[in-house]
Amino acid sequence: MEAANCPHCGSTSIQAVPIERKNVGEAILTEYFLGTAAGVAAGSKTVIQAICLKCGTQWFPGTSQENRLRALSGQLGAAAQRVEEREIEQENEEREAKQRTTWMVIAVLIGLVVLAVIGGSVYSSRQDAKMREAVRQRDSVAAAQRAHPVRARNRTATENPPKLNHD
Repeated sequence: MEAANCPHCGSTSIQAVPIERKNVGEAILTEYFLGTAAGVAAGSKTVIQAICLKCGTQWFPGTSQENRLRALSGQLGAAAQRVEEREIEQENEEREAKQRTTWMVIAVLIGLVVLAVIGGSVYSSRQDAKMREAVRQRDSVAAAQRAHPVRARNRTATENPPKLNHD
């Protein structure tokens, strides 16, 4: 039987750590945010996680994560290493494209909000100007009526002649 070795550095100084299944999610999240990906081995109440005592790499034995680590370290040959490196490059490019798309959508949404605010402000300014003009006209008509009540009545009568009913 071949001794287990680290998929990263090849060391045989490995410690197996049992993780209760209910804590696997928490352990994976912790590992994810610390920079290592982890797969979940299903089937039992506990999962065994291997830790290299030399380099600190953590992995779940028998998973695609272990296979990827071995390929990247060159343990599966140069061709497998190049394939994994290309896959990682593609994943990074896809992640960057998604980030660019997200930022573009955010920029467009911000632009739309700014346009809506500016449009609302312009509309409000126009409404205010119309209201001020209407008030000014009303006030000038009222002032003219106060200054010359007879002429103002005659002007109003000629501008708006009474409607006659032809029944």
